[in-house]
Amino acid sequence: MNREHILSVLYDMTLTIGGEGRLNVLLTKVLQRFLYHTSFPVGLVLERRIDAQGKVSMVLASVVGDHTLALRQGKALDLPYAMLEGEAELRSDTALLATLPSGRTYYHCLKLPIDADRTILLLSMSEPESSLPLTQVFKPVLRNLAKAIELCQRSEQLTQTLIADRDQARSDLNVALLVSERERAFLRKLTDTIPDLIWIKDPNGVYLACNPTFERFLVSKNPPSSARLTTILLTKSWPIFFGQMTCSRSNQPRPKSMKSG
Repeated sequence: MNREHILSVLYDMTLTIGGEGRLNVLLTKVLQRFLYHTSFPVGLVLERRIDAQGKVSMVLASVVGDHTLALRQGKALDLPYAMLEGEAELRSDTALLATLPSGRTYYHCLKLPIDADRTILLLSMSEPESSLPLTQVFKPVLRNLAKAIELCQRSEQLTQTLIADRDQARSDLNVALLVSERERAFLRKLTDTIPDLIWIKDPNGVYLACNPTFERFLVSKNPPSSARLTTILLTKSWPIFFGQMTCSRSNQPRPKSMKSG
């Protein structure tokens, strides 16, 4: 095995690891490249997980090359911890490999530990043919993979947090809009039932809204739109009076009432 070939393999694996930010896709792509460079037909990633009750289980995190095992992906498996623990090694242990819930019988296994909780297993029914020093050449790759997995997990956690915050903000906004609409309906009903003249103007003196009493005061039939109320008044003195009163009240914080007659 020449040095250039080893470097090309490591370079390819490094590019694969650094080019993906989603954990599931990362594990799948890494397994595919391991199978390509080692001539093993099947690869899987075992992961140790601890639930809220402190129970430890072994989960099949990713599978490539075995359809039966792929159906168990993401599920806990009853496997001996010898598959997960220990150093990198190439072993032929039919009894150990027979514990895998697969329809095939595997005789050879390359174990590549990623970190304390994850291990890659490359499986084969026949002895693999490779000129690579399989138990040694991938050590720097596995160290980089462990770091990439940690970064992917942090990224996914941050993404989930942002999604949860977004959904909560949308929910809060919907509640606020519902409350605002209820308050608007209540105020509208309240002003409609008050017999006094009530109107709303902007700082430029344009009428924005008014109650039915004010509309009836201005016009007896076919009340105009609120924007036209400034030009439709009963007498010339009323526009001046309402305009002066609005200006005088705009700078005063206290309410004021008036009586005619």
